[in-house]
Amino acid sequence: MKARRFFAFVAGAAMLFGVGCTPDGGKTGGDEAMAEIAVNPSSFATTLEGGEQVIAVTSNATWTVSCDQADVTVEPLTGEGNGSVTITVPAAAAREFKVVFDAQKQTMIPALGTSTTTTAKAEVVVSQNAGGVNQSNFLYYEKVGEDVEKITTSSGSTAWPYIDQFNGWTPEGDAAANVTYAGQSASVRHSGNAYQPTADAVGISGAPYVFLNKVPAQAHFVIENIAVTGGSNYIFTYNVSCQNAYNGGTPGFATVDGSLVHLELGYDGQTWDAVDCTFAPNGGNGWYAVQAEFKVKADATVLYARFTYEAPASNGGGRFDDFKLVEGGNGTELVPEAPQQPEAPEKPEGAVTIPYSEPFTTSQGWFTINNVVLGEGLTYVWIFDSQYSCMKASAFKNGAVPSESWLISPEITLAGTTAPAVSFEHCHKFAGTPADELTLWISEDKGTNWNQLTIPVYGSNSDYTFVANTIDLTSYVGKNVQIAFKYVATSTHAGTWEIRNFKVAEGNGSTTEPEQPGQGGGETPETPEVPVIPEGGTAIEFTTDSVKAAIPDITTNGYGSQNVTSYSTFLTWDVFAACKLCLPPAGDYANANCLQMQGNTDAAKQGRVGNVTATPKRITKVIVESYNAKYTPNFNLALGTEQVVGTSVPANMIPASSMTTSSVVEGALTKYVSTYEVTSGDYTYFAIYKNTTGAFYFTKIRVEYAE
Repeated sequence: MKARRFFAFVAGAAMLFGVGCTPDGGKTGGDEAMAEIAVNPSSFATTLEGGEQVIAVTSNATWTVSCDQADVTVEPLTGEGNGSVTITVPAAAAREFKVVFDAQKQTMIPALGTSTTTTAKAEVVVSQNAGGVNQSNFLYYEKVGEDVEKITTSSGSTAWPYIDQFNGWTPEGDAAANVTYAGQSASVRHSGNAYQPTADAVGISGAPYVFLNKVPAQAHFVIENIAVTGGSNYIFTYNVSCQNAYNGGTPGFATVDGSLVHLELGYDGQTWDAVDCTFAPNGGNGWYAVQAEFKVKADATVLYARFTYEAPASNGGGRFDDFKLVEGGNGTELVPEAPQQPEAPEKPEGAVTIPYSEPFTTSQGWFTINNVVLGEGLTYVWIFDSQYSCMKASAFKNGAVPSESWLISPEITLAGTTAPAVSFEHCHKFAGTPADELTLWISEDKGTNWNQLTIPVYGSNSDYTFVANTIDLTSYVGKNVQIAFKYVATSTHAGTWEIRNFKVAEGNGSTTEPEQPGQGGGETPETPEVPVIPEGGTAIEFTTDSVKAAIPDITTNGYGSQNVTSYSTFLTWDVFAACKLCLPPAGDYANANCLQMQGNTDAAKQGRVGNVTATPKRITKVIVESYNAKYTPNFNLALGTEQVVGTSVPANMIPASSMTTSSVVEGALTKYVSTYEVTSGDYTYFAIYKNTTGAFYFTKIRVEYAE
């Protein structure tokens, strides 16, 4: 490493004497006497178990060595001239740090007949990770450019550039030739000195950085087309800081872990595999070094990396910097999966599909409506994408008050003789006063004239509470209508209205005379009856309350370091054990008193729960009570004659397809009761495990056994 030299002169000396080159290109006598120091190698790596490295020192001065890692040993700590130093790194979690060499020398200034002290510095960068990989030998590195400036928007205001507007990207390395970047609600910015990494941070270039400030469903940053070699092992690192407060002009920062920051990897930008990461503090101002190890499939040629962030507070923001890929490590092979999608509603016999109607006026924030299914005498549902958001975020950029925005239905025929109705749930999110912002309208002439309908109750504007409404459409029986929501922001800080579970129920029968039972026509299906899970008897039970009682400090939305291959990391009590289990964050699932289990195609990352003490007799039935906002239960049951542990899939696995499930809608969630009948085998142990992507939320597991 080239030495950096620093000079200290006696008062007034700088005016009389300069250190530099002579006219013929040679050095002056003073320059020859300045302190110099160099080290070789200037970087090295060691495994998590630690190791030693001898560093050769070349110098013309006395020198000292320092390291900010208290457990790292350096011998000797001082020296003069050429020499060597041994750096001993003990076993530790993944980290990167520096060992600093400072040289000092008294330099004579002939013109003054006096001397001054000159200094020089050299550094050794040490990477400690599972693969013992030198992070300095990167294949891809992006420090998010050198500088960033705000841009002028179409409204004349200024804002930090979004990912596709930033032109200062600086991808480096052999794998970076075709790299591109994409994102949503993600920008590049410099937030000021209060957010900069401190001097003791390692491997963080500082602003500019990628900034995310919304939940994963809305905001993400994607690195596209990193070149990889099929079948190879890699380590991906980056740095992140998560703000969770802002008081009196001073930001506060969160402890960063996998509950706040998520990394997903894939091969096509469409399907993803969530990877586990290690998080280690890296200097001040909330910065953490993050590392993930993985292997790519045999035919892989490119890699995509997707970053999301769950803001811990309304004024939170995630800042991501210095993304790096190196060879090495010993991770699990990536097996991306497409995001789970809700099942499309079954199209009833005789129903017709109505296409989305064109907007009747220019507006902002249009929203896609699809899969509109109509059938006489049936209830049908509009299925909205993008988390049911009625407005696009662009309507609120840069503090501008948006013009009115509409969400309009296709033309609907309200056939029938009994009261049709429109029903929906809605809530007001973020700041602003909800009064008179959202209104509901109906038109009988294809959007030329509109009549306003009354929305009885407004949703909460603080805690994301959805309010259900039903509006009688009796006066519109037999008419062709369109229904619309209209939103007008009342201030520059207004939030968004979210609408979900929008249904229009037609009246039963035809427009001429009611149909008699048994003569055809649709019938409104009955709400399925959910069985009551029995109490007591010959059974063992696992419930949210029993877990909370046994483990008072169980974490919220954090799976911790539990490892399905190491039984010592399981949560254990009485006759139960669980892995990758936590409490859900505040919201619908927490209100339903659920437990949250991690889902993953990688067995070592899956959530599991089972018994550690055999049932007195063979297991005859397993009943699981769970909740979900979108999907039917998707988990598996394993049975055995010994405790189910480890990552291997037990031979006696009962797939989810074999269970019987009943459900009922309870507010924002659907409650499911799933029953497995065990008709053979003398099994006295069970395990419920989640081997697909996505969390699973449940409240009770009951295991019945023979009398």
